[in-house]
Amino acid sequence: MIHFDEMVCLLYLEGQLEPARPRQMAVHIRDYATCRAPLHALERESHVLAAALTEDKESILAWLLVMRG
Repeated sequence: MIHFDEMVCLLYLEGQLEPARPRQMAVHIRDYATCRAPLHALERESHVLAAALTEDKESILAWLLVMRG
């Protein structure tokens, strides 16, 4: 059985794999809990990072608006 590395997992989460790969990964993740856990951790990390980046952008935009006003 082929296990997927972190980069492939990130591409999977971002929907950037070639067409056949997401189905292979979904089956693999369903069948192997030891691979499912790290993927879910990467998914949570991605959400946290995206939220942090959004907050920073909003803070910077608010600061810019105050400075212009």
